[in-house]
Amino acid sequence: MPNFIDSYINDWLEQNPSIIKVFQVVAWVTNHPLISLAILLFSLVIIRKLVKGLDRLFEVTGLSIIKTIFNFIWGVITGILVTIGKLTGWGWTKLFARENQSTNQEAIALESSENPIDIEASSVVVESEETLLLEPAKIDKQQRLLEIQTRLESIMKEQNDLLQEVAVLLTENSSRIEN
Repeated sequence: MPNFIDSYINDWLEQNPSIIKVFQVVAWVTNHPLISLAILLFSLVIIRKLVKGLDRLFEVTGLSIIKTIFNFIWGVITGILVTIGKLTGWGWTKLFARENQSTNQEAIALESSENPIDIEASSVVVESEETLLLEPAKIDKQQRLLEIQTRLESIMKEQNDLLQEVAVLLTENSSRIEN
């Protein structure tokens, strides 16, 4: 019976020579423990770096795939909303035009309470309900014109204040020169 097992193992080892190489390496490692420990540690470091590199590769690839999918979905949603807005004449511009209109009217009311001359200008600025029925491009232009008008009015007010201050400084300076 032992001869049968020995012959079976010998036949198997002859058919698989790589197993003999593994046994030779194990025998060498047992004879040279320090060198084998250094090789083992070096191998573990290399394997660890490879695993980290693969992990980073999968992470970057996965994130870029997810980002691409979300950008595609965002583009589709934006395209659908813009198309609906163009087809119906209802869109973001109207929503923001109503908010900006009330904000501009409040700003004009504040300026008109400070400066009574601006009351006439603010009556020109007040929009009617017809404006909200216009095309979005016209609303954008009208909104921009309103913004420019309010900005010019504030600049004109600031200019008048500065001119008054210059006049006061000049009268003070001329009175000092006379004294």
